[in-house]
Amino acid sequence: MPRGFSEDEKQQIHTQLLEKGRVLFEQYGLKKTNVEELTRAVGISKGAFYLFYNSKEELFFEIVDRVQDEFRQKVFAQAVENSASARESFKQFLRVLFRELEHYPLLYAVGKEEYETLLRKLPREIAEEHLGRDAQVMEQFLEYFKNKGRFREVDGQVFANLGVSLYLLWMHREDMIFTRFEETLDIWIELLANYLVLEEGVPQVN
Repeated sequence: MPRGFSEDEKQQIHTQLLEKGRVLFEQYGLKKTNVEELTRAVGISKGAFYLFYNSKEELFFEIVDRVQDEFRQKVFAQAVENSASARESFKQFLRVLFRELEHYPLLYAVGKEEYETLLRKLPREIAEEHLGRDAQVMEQFLEYFKNKGRFREVDGQVFANLGVSLYLLWMHREDMIFTRFEETLDIWIELLANYLVLEEGVPQVN
């Protein structure tokens, strides 16, 4: 049985699990990182780990949620300019998003099948909270640009699919036969922004 910890010790261990876990998950990925490596990095027993989390997947998702919040704040801080037009602001937002994404491997290291497996392993309330937060953030992005300028009426799910399509293009950049991917991505960003953000005086065509 693991020994009891004081409240200060619990706080310190929790913080270290988040910090060391992020380093290990970024370096080795979720599959290749086990509980023993996590506890060794923090200096606690394997039994003590389960005082904080039921599984490494729960720790992983808490870290991912924190990384997502950090990423979103950083992207908005750099990309959102009140002086820019709605269309230019949206383009800048997408350019900064993909530029910064390279520095956050945890946000793109998990594939679709692995992600679905993770959701099944997590307690239902944690999985639902995570998915609900993602949907809420997407709605906030959409509302921000709608309030900033004339935005084409697009269903929320279609808007999300457009974003995912651009993300998948970026994810498979190494699979491109030809070079000059950055230029290609920028053209797709131009096309998407020109479609979604309408100019003043131009009627919407569905």
